[in-house]
Amino acid sequence: MILPTLLAACTWAAELPLDLDLLERGSVREALERVATRAGVELPRASWPLSNREVVGFLARIRGVDSTALTPSDSVVLRDFLQGPRELWRWEEGRGGSVLALNARTSGFAMAPDTAPEASRQLHASIGGTIYGNVGGEVWFLSDARIFTEWSDAFRYRDRHVVGDGEPSGVPYDDPSENGRFESRTGARYVAWAQWSRDWISLKYGRDRVRFGPGVWTGLTTRLESPPYNLLDTRLEPFPWLSVQATVLEARPGELEYAFPGDTRKWVHVHRFELRPFTGVTAAFQNMVLYRDSGGVQPTYLLPLVPIFFSQDLAGNRDNSAMQFDLMVQRWRGWSTWGALFLDDLNSLTDIGGASWLNRWGILTGARILSPWRSFDADLSMEFSMVRPWTFTGGREEAYSFAHYGMAMGSELGPDSRTLHARAAWRPTGTTECSLEAFRLEKGVGAPATLGTVHRSTNGPDSYLMEEGNVESTGATLGGKWSPWRDVTVGLSGTWDRQTDVEGESGDHFWGRVTWEADW
Repeated sequence: MILPTLLAACTWAAELPLDLDLLERGSVREALERVATRAGVELPRASWPLSNREVVGFLARIRGVDSTALTPSDSVVLRDFLQGPRELWRWEEGRGGSVLALNARTSGFAMAPDTAPEASRQLHASIGGTIYGNVGGEVWFLSDARIFTEWSDAFRYRDRHVVGDGEPSGVPYDDPSENGRFESRTGARYVAWAQWSRDWISLKYGRDRVRFGPGVWTGLTTRLESPPYNLLDTRLEPFPWLSVQATVLEARPGELEYAFPGDTRKWVHVHRFELRPFTGVTAAFQNMVLYRDSGGVQPTYLLPLVPIFFSQDLAGNRDNSAMQFDLMVQRWRGWSTWGALFLDDLNSLTDIGGASWLNRWGILTGARILSPWRSFDADLSMEFSMVRPWTFTGGREEAYSFAHYGMAMGSELGPDSRTLHARAAWRPTGTTECSLEAFRLEKGVGAPATLGTVHRSTNGPDSYLMEEGNVESTGATLGGKWSPWRDVTVGLSGTWDRQTDVEGESGDHFWGRVTWEADW
């Protein structure tokens, strides 16, 4: 009786702490991107996460440029910034304002497939919350955690980290259960970090999700769907047109079946420079080094720029260094576009499409178009990526692959892949959304497409793009969401998918999904 009474009393709104980074909530990120496109104003940065300070300043700019860019639907999603968050309990004392705030939520999904033999019915339920506050008015901390349980009639949990957070799920990998299948599993997922911030500088240490560069469904360096990283992150913005980010990530090995050569504990150093030469244009360059742990962080790689060569010397190959160039344009109202080029190795500019495994690179490009009529709140998003064979892997003797807890750090399918996504969405009211998404995924097979494969010159022509034997997945999802009350959302969707295996045999699959989320 105490909890419902307490929840009923929490109708007031608190202020969001400006110095806290945002949690990764897809609906908030998508709403910010739509508002930026609608108003022709660039987001504070192309990477994630954004801080509350950046979002509040961004929304203030939007009001000054085009107050109608905030549609009823986006206002509902962003109401914590416009009205203040509703929290379970808040305590503060002293003029400096030490704060402890609690927030609780529950979410889950139920999925029922067709009668395919390998299909399974699943139910996922979780309950958790967020605790944040500060110490002495200087250092902010945040912990977001949840406990989940999944039930399934015939699902093999091959990887305990499949939910994407890198924490055990309670099902041992070597469990001798019949056929390696489990009816249920329970685990915990969390992010936790401390942060010191000022208007132009931020220092952060802990565990969080990150994404470097643009992307909706994927990314070339890191993805938000990857497990959170232990990290040390520094962000500087000395001028309105310049943003500098230096990050050290700790990448961890995965389960036994997904362990790759060289994928013992690794460090990843990323230095990213974002320039805003014009309103609505963000151009970025970043360099990164990934190397196996050999006594801790190597101070040399903390320098702002690590020597990187288009063609690495095979006689003395540097640890796995790479660079990325990306561009995001949100200059004109009603549409935006983005792109990225990732260079892991490049034998020569004239042979960029050649078969050599030294030509390792990936591209990502996408666009979003919004309805020109504000009364018709709709948008179309499209994104294409292509990754060369051998990309995201290491050198000749040991493979420092772009993997973290057995999941790809870079693009969603890893090396030797092509992905295409398109999504049309319509929001007839501020609390409802209808969407149709189509996708086509192509993945190569064999050594060139495998993370962690040690490169040898004898591999020869297997690194050709579009080699026969690709695994394909083509499908579409029709869905809808409804928010009947504040911070309560339910969804319903149906998906068709046709998969083609290595032997060329295809099979159709259908499944329905119900989701829910309640946040207090």
